[in-house]
Amino acid sequence: MAIEGLQDLGARHVRLLCVVAAPEGVAWLETAAPEAEVYTAALDRELNQRKYILPGLGDFGTGFSELR
Repeated sequence: MAIEGLQDLGARHVRLLCVVAAPEGVAWLETAAPEAEVYTAALDRELNQRKYILPGLGDFGTGFSELR
């Protein structure tokens, strides 16, 4: 995990800044790296079985990668 890599390099206060997050991801991060701080502009309702953010962004990663 990237947080572990940063800590291995000496980082003491790791912060994650994101535009949108799902509760499942935040919960996972709290378990995997409880010392990390998470800042997000929006917390969506959930992920569906296809891991799409609900409501609304759908497959954001695919659309984002097509911009490159």
